[in-house]
Amino acid sequence: LNLSVTMKQAASYPTAAAVLGYGPLNKALAAAGRYLSPAQRRSKQDLIDKYTAEHWIRRQGSAAYGTDLETIGSQNNVLTKIKSVPVLGQIVNSIQEVDIGTTFLLWDAAEYYVQNHFDYTKGSDSYFRKVAEIYNKTIHDTQPNYSVMQRPEILRSTNELTKAFTMFMTQRLQN
Repeated sequence: LNLSVTMKQAASYPTAAAVLGYGPLNKALAAAGRYLSPAQRRSKQDLIDKYTAEHWIRRQGSAAYGTDLETIGSQNNVLTKIKSVPVLGQIVNSIQEVDIGTTFLLWDAAEYYVQNHFDYTKGSDSYFRKVAEIYNKTIHDTQPNYSVMQRPEILRSTNELTKAFTMFMTQRLQN
């Protein structure tokens, strides 16, 4: 429920311009409304998951996206019960939900980038492989990532004082 961190997750979207440029980002954002229905989101998710694990990894534990770890990890506690209620689960897990939405739109932006810079047949396997390559680069180079390999060294510190001073600074330090 940390509003500051939730806003920083959304604010990471423009940082992807370092890889993609603002044109593809603007087009993807303008077309975001097409994913209002769960069926449309699921179809796009399945496509992304076919070519890269990056979005699947970010969805783990999200009640709203019904991922495997959410089901496996369900326990009989208050937080799990709250997260199982669709709207409440999204509010409680708002940081992850905003991150999922942000990185979801980056797939479309990567598609627009590939269409503008490469000569692939849209919809072909090689086209989607190139989109996945650009998407992965964008995620790794510009988005907050909590896996050890993508974190700056200062965020890997085991020193409690360092941890306290760098808490909630992942996006800034990623940049």
